[in-house]
Amino acid sequence: MFNWLTEIEGHPCSIDEGEIKDFRMRKIIVKKSQKTMSAVCQLFAAVDIINEESSMMVYPIPDEQARLLVMEIAAPHYEEIKETIIAGRVKEMNLFHLKPESRIIIEKHLQKNGYPAIQDLYRRKRIKLSDTPQKIKYYLINKEKIAQLSSRETEEVFSFFHATFFVQQESILLQPTGWQLEDELITSYTIRTFSRMAGDLVLWVNENSNDVIGLEVYRSKIPHPTVSNLS
Repeated sequence: MFNWLTEIEGHPCSIDEGEIKDFRMRKIIVKKSQKTMSAVCQLFAAVDIINEESSMMVYPIPDEQARLLVMEIAAPHYEEIKETIIAGRVKEMNLFHLKPESRIIIEKHLQKNGYPAIQDLYRRKRIKLSDTPQKIKYYLINKEKIAQLSSRETEEVFSFFHATFFVQQESILLQPTGWQLEDELITSYTIRTFSRMAGDLVLWVNENSNDVIGLEVYRSKIPHPTVSNLS
């Protein structure tokens, strides 16, 4: 059982915090709307629908190319857009409040005909987390055990990751809903397509409930993962 997983010590996302001086925010306006939504935007916008509340999406902006990319594929779907400027350079773009028409798009995609990874990744509405501290175990997915799939949308997603998140950090943490640690998870569309593109994938599992609460996606292989001694 679980021959496709290896328990390891935790590997939290490594983020380059950069400079903190000369900090300011700048509001920008995007009047145009989009009638379609890219796989990348679906992946992140779906969180608002799953949580049934508005949240802020923060996109790192390592260069002007990344800024233009976010402005093209994500910004038109949001009502409020702010840029974080540090030391005279745009470092992040903060997007708030999905437009009503964009909410309709993502709601339909969550039901059918959208990027299959979002239907797989978000299998149910997020439940209220317990106040009891979670005991988290980390499992490295053995990619050679996965029946990998090719996906044009996932290739687009990883192209975006490499242009934005992966420029300054080693990994990005996604939060699945409705995932349980079980052998059946090996057939997950997300795992099968992401394993083809990611350097490594790590599952975060709440040992008390057996819920998978995180899927950490690495830009490259973890050099020497430490095998956990936890029983």
